[in-house]
Amino acid sequence: MDFGYIFMFLGISILSSLNCKNSAIGMIEIIGINSRYYPKGYTNPAKWVRTLFKIKQRVIPRYLYFELIISLIFALIGPINLIICVAVDCSPDVVGILVMLHICLVIINMIYFSILSFRLKR
Repeated sequence: MDFGYIFMFLGISILSSLNCKNSAIGMIEIIGINSRYYPKGYTNPAKWVRTLFKIKQRVIPRYLYFELIISLIFALIGPINLIICVAVDCSPDVVGILVMLHICLVIINMIYFSILSFRLKR
């Protein structure tokens, strides 16, 4: 087992998770509550989500709540990919597929987040 794989999987996982979390919290502060979409496009996040991410608002846009949950999923993908990597004895083909799959998920999430943020920011 090469330690480079450990740093790569955990690094990509932590960085993508922090990116989702920071962008969602930043947009929560920028958008606030838009009366045109409230309450249809807003939700009351669970208490554990508010305490984990230190959110002060009682209601936030649904897509930002989804973004916070996605950040937790991205944090879990790294260790799961690492376990898969160990199970297949660090095959370069499998490692490449796992990394590209994670990067594709990050790109899809970035496009989704950008479109909805642009729409609600207006």
